[in-house]
Amino acid sequence: MNAELDALESNHTWELVPLPPEKKPIGTKWVYKIKLKSDGSVDRYKARLTAKGYNQIYGVDYLESFSPVAKLVTVRIFLAIGTTHSWPLHQLDINNASYMVIWMSSLLFPHGYSKAQMERYFLALIVYVDVLVMGPYESDIAAVKAYLHSVFTIKDLGYAKYFLGIEIAHSSEGTFINQGIYFGYP
Repeated sequence: MNAELDALESNHTWELVPLPPEKKPIGTKWVYKIKLKSDGSVDRYKARLTAKGYNQIYGVDYLESFSPVAKLVTVRIFLAIGTTHSWPLHQLDINNASYMVIWMSSLLFPHGYSKAQMERYFLALIVYVDVLVMGPYESDIAAVKAYLHSVFTIKDLGYAKYFLGIEIAHSSEGTFINQGIYFGYP
C-alpha cells in the first residue's frame, strides 16, 4: 500500500483542492491482488487505490468514461504476431499504469530516420494491468523500458512467461503460447 501511495504521489496523480459547494466526495477503495507465477506459486502482492466510481452520476460527476486496457482478443492477436515472427516479448509491471500517457513518437522515431527505415520499424506495447512490449530488436525494447522507467516506477519482469492465463514459453526455436484457458468470450 505504501508503494502504491508513493507512486501516486510521485506521478502527481492528484491535486488537493477545496470541495465545491453541495458536492459529496467520491470515496476510495483498496483492491488487493496476489500475482502468481505460471506454476501457481506467489510472485508478489499488489495493492491498488481505486475510486468508487459506481457512486458517480453520469452528467453530474462525469461526461465520458475510458478504460485504458486492451481487449482480450487484441491480446491474443498481439501474442500471435509476436510468436509468428519469433520477436522478443517482454513484460513490465508499471505502478499506476492507468495513468500512463506516453508520447512515444519522438523516442521511437528520432530526427534523422528516413521513411524507408520507419516503414521497416515495428514496436508494440499493449496495456492490460501489466504491459507487454514486443518488436524485432531487443535494443529498441530496452530503450522503451528505459524511457518508461524514467517516467514511471516500473518493474521489469523480463521475458513474458504468464499473461492473463496464457502461458508463454521462450526457447532457441522461438516463442510458444498456450491459450488453453477459456476467457468467457466467444
